[in-house]
Amino acid sequence: APLPESIVSQVDARFADPQGKWVGTSGRLRVLVYNSEKLNEESLPKSIEELAHPKWKGRIGWAPTNGSLHAHLGALRHAWGEEKTKEWLTAVQANEPTRYPKNSPQVAAANEGTLDIGWVNHYYLHKIRAANPELKAANYSFSTAEDAGNLMMLSGAALVSHSKNKADGQKLVDFLLSATAQAYFANNTYEYPTVAGIALHKDVPPIDAQMVRADQSHLTDLTGTLTALRELGLQ
Repeated sequence: APLPESIVSQVDARFADPQGKWVGTSGRLRVLVYNSEKLNEESLPKSIEELAHPKWKGRIGWAPTNGSLHAHLGALRHAWGEEKTKEWLTAVQANEPTRYPKNSPQVAAANEGTLDIGWVNHYYLHKIRAANPELKAANYSFSTAEDAGNLMMLSGAALVSHSKNKADGQKLVDFLLSATAQAYFANNTYEYPTVAGIALHKDVPPIDAQMVRADQSHLTDLTGTLTALRELGLQ
C-alpha cells in the first residue's frame, strides 16, 4: 500500500520507491574485506572489474549462494549489461575464488590471514571488531568514484495493502525513521542511516562521493542473476 508523503519525504529520493510503496530504513554497503598485515589500500583493486584480473587468482573469497551477492549482481547486470557481467563472472571464477556460505566467515578468514580479500557487506567487520578491537581485517571501498562495486543496499519497510493494522504499521515505519531508531542503526548495527542529519558511527566512513547511484529495484531482479550463476555451476 502506498506510504504517506509525510513518511516518504523523510528520506532522500534514492532511498525510497518512486511510487511510495516502500522506504529504506538503513543502508549496508558492499565492500572488500582484506588482511591489513598482508595488503594495504594502494595494492587493492581500484574497481570491482579488477577482481577479474589474474593477479588475484587464489586470493579472493565470495559467497555465490548468498542473497547480498545476488543483489549486487543484479545491480551489475543493469549497469554493465548481461554479456559483460557474465564475462566478468567467468573471469572471476577462473581466479578460483574460495567459496564461503555467507559474509562473516570471510571477515574471520581475512583476519586470520587465510584469505587476502573477501566480498562482503560492511557491517560484519564492525560487529566482529566490537568484540575484538585488535582485528587485522579491514574494509575497503573501491577508490574509483561511483564504481559499481561501491553499492548501497537498503533494508526497508512497507505496508501490506490488505492489512487491518495499517495505522499501527504506519506508526512503526514512522518510528524506524525517527532520530532514535536511526541513531540505533548507526551506532548499534553499524549501518548507514537513511535520514539526513544522523551521525555515522565513528568507524563507519562516509561514502557519498564514491557510491554508485543504483536503482534499488535492480537489486531484486534475480532471475537473470541466478540463471547466470547456474550456467557457471555456482549454484
